[in-house]
Amino acid sequence: MQDMDKIISHTQTMTLLYVEDDTKNRAIILELLESFFQHIVLASDGQDGLEKFKNNTIDLVMTDINMPQMNGLEMIQEIRHVNKEVPIIIISAHIDPEYFIQSIKMRVKGYLIKPLELDAMIDLFSDVVTSLMLRDEILNRERLKEKHHNYLKSIMNSVHDPIMVIRENYEVELMNESALQCNSNLNNFNSTQTKCYEMFHQRSTPCTGDEYPCLLKSVMQTHQTQRTIHKYNDNNMKTHHMELIATPLFDEDKKCIGIVESTRDITHHLELQETLLRQKVELHYLAYHDNLTNLANRILFEERVDQAISRAKRHHENFSLFFIDLNKFKQINDTLGHKVGDEVLKIIAKVMQQQIRKEDTLARIGGDEFTLLMEKTKSTDEAYTLAKKILHAIQQPIPYNGTELSLSASIGISCYPEDAIQTNTLIKNADIAMYKAKKCTNNIVFFKNKESSC
Repeated sequence: MQDMDKIISHTQTMTLLYVEDDTKNRAIILELLESFFQHIVLASDGQDGLEKFKNNTIDLVMTDINMPQMNGLEMIQEIRHVNKEVPIIIISAHIDPEYFIQSIKMRVKGYLIKPLELDAMIDLFSDVVTSLMLRDEILNRERLKEKHHNYLKSIMNSVHDPIMVIRENYEVELMNESALQCNSNLNNFNSTQTKCYEMFHQRSTPCTGDEYPCLLKSVMQTHQTQRTIHKYNDNNMKTHHMELIATPLFDEDKKCIGIVESTRDITHHLELQETLLRQKVELHYLAYHDNLTNLANRILFEERVDQAISRAKRHHENFSLFFIDLNKFKQINDTLGHKVGDEVLKIIAKVMQQQIRKEDTLARIGGDEFTLLMEKTKSTDEAYTLAKKILHAIQQPIPYNGTELSLSASIGISCYPEDAIQTNTLIKNADIAMYKAKKCTNNIVFFKNKESSC
């Protein structure tokens, strides 16, 4: 971290845009920010913040996320259309992985969690100040080269990320200690002889192709900041993903004479992003599936029935909905314990799954109750045939501790559109038919005209 006096002396010259809709939080944090900034522009929401960013010269943006009118992430996206490089810091009480992922994509400088930790905020201010000071000094390097060369190198060395100044002829004119430490081949660095492609890629000619695009060539042509990601393996054969950012370097006549290239190892960020995305997928799966049998749960089943109704309406099709209840399953739980009962449920779920088609949906909606969506049924005979197959599969003995467990089931069936045209009613009618099936010899009953018959 830079010396506190240096940080404050620089932030005193900066204009901060602070966006927060909560008046209590704004007052508390504003009191802290006023210790660093003399010039603070306040905004009450994202829309207000965007307008004030456009109408003022802003050096740093600090913003909350959840706000009315326009949230913080939406505002940042619009600001990036106006200024791609302005440093932005998020202050939020939310730790949703999706927020972190979007922040990384929009190149947010940092993410501070409420309640605010002073050390974390100072660290971010230090990074921002260092980057801005370095940028300003490099852009004026030609005019102040001799006077500020040592000072510039000192600032560069205070930055953790590797930074280099590369001239239009590919010569590496200046680099910080981090860049020197990245490769053991750089111990004999000579800025008057070493080319960037020789130094880092052991090539005799400039880089080409999609794998290692030449940022210098691109910046010299466009005079715009360019970014790319290079991948390389270290001495331990661990793969690293490096983000390279090349900013054009102009002389006093506004002629582009090279680039300032910074390199950042984003491997951890990408791994974190991958982990968060994987967790998101896993959480989504858990939200829609039964954690014991891995079948669909009630939420997913009802969504599938909603979708089946929409398709059936469009294509004038029929489908059947089964309500399946295991007979005397409670006795297994009471006599053998819930652990055995859970294993039995998993076996029953598996054998039922083997009887149905890939396009059908089998769900466990609680206890020993299951539902089944059988799409595109042409007749009740087709549904009846499948119900008999399921009953037969359930009735097969289950080996347990040298003996066999026997089960049976009752199945109630409602049909779309004869019995109902809404999801909840279809399930309710199948449930009614199932209770009647418990009293029938074949254990299968169709719901017809709001009444059931064996």
